[in-house]
Amino acid sequence: ASPFGLALVMVTDRGLAGCAFADPGDERACFEDMAGRWPNADYVEDREATAPYAARIFDPSMWSADRPLRVVLLGTDFQVRVWESLLKIPMGRAVTYSHIACDIGQPTASRA
Repeated sequence: ASPFGLALVMVTDRGLAGCAFADPGDERACFEDMAGRWPNADYVEDREATAPYAARIFDPSMWSADRPLRVVLLGTDFQVRVWESLLKIPMGRAVTYSHIACDIGQPTASRA
């Protein structure tokens, strides 16, 4: 359970690999969508292993800049550069899309 409904939290020994939300009755479809992103993985339901990740995601008292959450990312080079830029934003602050585009060296990519 999460503040946003039922959460599917997928972890590996490298960190958080996915987080999705399912409406009641759609749990299987939610899992199949997430599993499709990692087709060669072996899946095991382990609530004890995923609970600490869920707590770190949904409990603001556990958010700490000096203790970042390890995340496994799948994305294009562009997406990864955007995510790295987002990680530079101080907690509780906001920046514009233009700022992010400039930060990744593509000042005309603010719409992307």
